[in-house]
Amino acid sequence: MSFPDMTNFNSGNWNGWTNSDGTTEGLANEGDNYYWTGKFEIPESAPYIGTVLKKRFTIQDDERDDFYVIEFGYRVRDLLPNEAQLVVFVLARESDYDRITLDFDLDKTTAVDRWWGASTRAKKWFSGSDSQIRLCAASHSLDAGNSRSVDIDNISIKKVSESIII
Repeated sequence: MSFPDMTNFNSGNWNGWTNSDGTTEGLANEGDNYYWTGKFEIPESAPYIGTVLKKRFTIQDDERDDFYVIEFGYRVRDLLPNEAQLVVFVLARESDYDRITLDFDLDKTTAVDRWWGASTRAKKWFSGSDSQIRLCAASHSLDAGNSRSVDIDNISIKKVSESIII
């Protein structure tokens, strides 16, 4: 695999990312900028994590023990009736329990129609030669609903030096 792995969805190129099972959302564009658009659907049972995008990677033996950072852009759309009022982004491997929850919330005060940046801390994301990374959402409070409308763009996975790991 060649890193950094960059996906900007331009010209409709998903670069190996796919919708998760049952997700029907897809790409939209504003002029030349293409992005994924859809709803994060959050299950009503533990661990309350819903996958929207996923990608499989073929990893070389010498890449498995490396550290990687995942970054992406996101834009929240207007909160609709019956949508979850508090959502967090989660990046996961194969298991819902092998994940990183990002340190910010999407709530009813999150500014809409503006692109924001998100980044994980460095992690050994790849455990085998055939590994998967999933972009998910989670919520601990489904009182108002179990989904949230979000746009995703510019997903990058970068190999980082151990010296920058905090």
